[in-house]
Amino acid sequence: MTDWALWETDFDTEVREMVASQLPKLFAVVQVIGEEDDALVAAWGMRLEDGKYEVVSVTGQRRMRMSSLARVLPSFERDPEVSARVVWADPADAPAEPAVPA
Repeated sequence: MTDWALWETDFDTEVREMVASQLPKLFAVVQVIGEEDDALVAAWGMRLEDGKYEVVSVTGQRRMRMSSLARVLPSFERDPEVSARVVWADPADAPAEPAVPA
């Protein structure tokens, strides 16, 4: 166990810095109805340190762990009038490659 007094640092500060350094990259899976007639958040997800994606539907009934976002979106596009897209909570977290080819 670390004696934080010897390090002359505040334990809470160290814990906050640790949490901030491991903060997952958050995104929403948004379903778009028709030709952008309406939209809704269908799921929330995060990109993990190992590069995989964890996604949970807003109802909590669907959970998935995928290696790419392209594999996540089809689950939310089952209706021919609905398309899905990823919207990053912080656009700076978006990967260089799009979730699906344009």
